[in-house]
Order: sequence, then structure tokens, then C-alpha cells
Amino acid sequence: MPIPKSAVERSTLEESIREAWSIDTCYPASRKHWTPENPAIGHCAVTALVVHSFYGGKIYRCSHQNHYWNRLDDGTTMDLTKCQYVRPVKICIDSVPDPATLAKQRGAETNERYELLLGRVHADLERRKTKRR
Repeated sequence: MPIPKSAVERSTLEESIREAWSIDTCYPASRKHWTPENPAIGHCAVTALVVHSFYGGKIYRCSHQNHYWNRLDDGTTMDLTKCQYVRPVKICIDSVPDPATLAKQRGAETNERYELLLGRVHADLERRKTKRR
């Protein structure tokens, strides 16, 4: 039986997402910079989409950093990929993209990367659920 998305604890979802990041879920133009030591590089859009699929809320975009993150309906900010920046950067809210439109970015392979990341997260959550039994 699938796990109800809203029933997943935030810390558990964060762990599952971080474990699912890889070079094949990274933004294509950022793959040359991706490393296992900094796996968040190139994952902000797809990570924001995965978080949105579990908790809803809004996805925010900062255009000068090309960065995406989430603001949940309860006001909580979830930015799982801000750790990709090795130097301090200024993040601002330039837009609130529609998740369906964000997923359709063709050159970025966003939907394909999102589906791959989401599938890995679901598989990890199912493994965790089985281990608890």
C-alpha cells in the first residue's frame, strides 16, 4: 500500500531526497560541476517539485541564481539545495512558477529528472517503511 504523501515526516523526506540525488537527476548544464561531495548541485528545480508533490505550497524562483525552493502552506520554508552554494549568495524571490509549467522545461529535461528523482524517493520511503515492520 502506498504511503500517503502528507504522512511522510519532513526529516524523512529530506533524507530520501538527498540520498536520491545523482548526476543523472542533475540539471544537464550543471553536470560538469556535480560531485558526490556536493550532490545538491543542479537539483533545485526537481527537488522543489518533489517537495511540492508531497506537501503542496508554493515554489519560489530566484532568477539571478536560477534557484528554486519551497514555501509550504504552514509558512515553513524548505530549501534542500541551498547547501550547493559554497560561498554565500543572495537569494531573492523573483517569481512563483506554476509546478506544471516548471516540469515542462524541455532543455532542462526537468520532467524526466523529476520523475526519476520522485521514483527513487518513493522506493526509498517504501524500503524505510518495510524496515520498520
